[in-house]
Amino acid sequence: MNPELLNGIIIGIGGLIIVFVGLLIIEFVIALFSQYFAKKEQKTQTAAGLPSIETKKHSAQTKRIAIPEEDVVAIATTIELYRKIHFEQLPSQITFIRGNQQSNWKIGSIASQFLRK
Repeated sequence: MNPELLNGIIIGIGGLIIVFVGLLIIEFVIALFSQYFAKKEQKTQTAAGLPSIETKKHSAQTKRIAIPEEDVVAIATTIELYRKIHFEQLPSQITFIRGNQQSNWKIGSIASQFLRK
């Protein structure tokens, strides 16, 4: 085996290992920060006498707010329009009902015929 090829393979594998170890370290640091800040938030809430996150989730599930029907219709219409504008795909095929269909490829082939003469 060529030593230059072997050196290239070793450098490539070493680079991949370094990148994945770096990603694992970043993931570990993010997990530690999230645990630390969750505990810190829980301590501040209990010290201030605020309800905990679990209590907030439970109260959000049990509370019902009366929303007027007109507002519900307006919200639903807005969501539907947003979905249509941003998420629906454009048609994949364009058709020409009237007129001549021009294509740059056809024009190029015609121009090349004149240039050959």
